[in-house]
Amino acid sequence: MKIFNSLIALSFCFLGFGQMDCESYRTGKFIVKSAEYGDTKITRTKDYQIEEAINHVNGKKIKIKDKIVWINDCTYQLFPYKLKDSSKLITDNVLTFKIVETGKDYYLVFVSGLGEMYDITVRVDRQ
Repeated sequence: MKIFNSLIALSFCFLGFGQMDCESYRTGKFIVKSAEYGDTKITRTKDYQIEEAINHVNGKKIKIKDKIVWINDCTYQLFPYKLKDSSKLITDNVLTFKIVETGKDYYLVFVSGLGEMYDITVRVDRQ
């Protein structure tokens, strides 16, 4: 009986190990910190994501509103909806985001859609 109980306890440990909690990052307020480009504040609702930052080239405010579509539990796409960027640095490409790691107050996301040369992994912190 001891062996059976040990096996059950061990199986529960393995079931929880390595699982990501993508669900808790579907909505909320987040921040992406970048020494090179400055911080980007993100507000995500069920249907939209709004990003606000200061353009590192001209110092003007950038505001982007994207339609968000979840493809699966940990992958979503952003479709440009409204764009306020006088420098035209921001494109109207559809971007795909795959959450590859989650932590207590952060997640890592792999971003693609700007060409293979620009595919990156970014840390996003809960605000």
